[in-house]
Amino acid sequence: MNALAGDQAGIIKKQLSDFSLMSTAGYSQLVDNAQKLLLVGVKTSQVVPILKSVATITSAMGGDADRALYAISQIAAATRLRGQEALQLWNA
Repeated sequence: MNALAGDQAGIIKKQLSDFSLMSTAGYSQLVDNAQKLLLVGVKTSQVVPILKSVATITSAMGGDADRALYAISQIAAATRLRGQEALQLWNA
């Protein structure tokens, strides 16, 4: 995890490793998604809960987790929800 250093990286890697055992996404995909969230300013403590929530919602509704995470990354980068991102979430 290039976006983190030291203990934080170890903690998130452990959480992602544990989550990958219960998820359809592989560990490397989860790490990639976590890095994207961190790079747009999502707090370290929110990364794994966001990934879990997106996985739960998209699996329940038959959506695409990558598309949903892309929209969430755009929202985080813009620091607000705009119409285009809301539509992306809806369609994910």
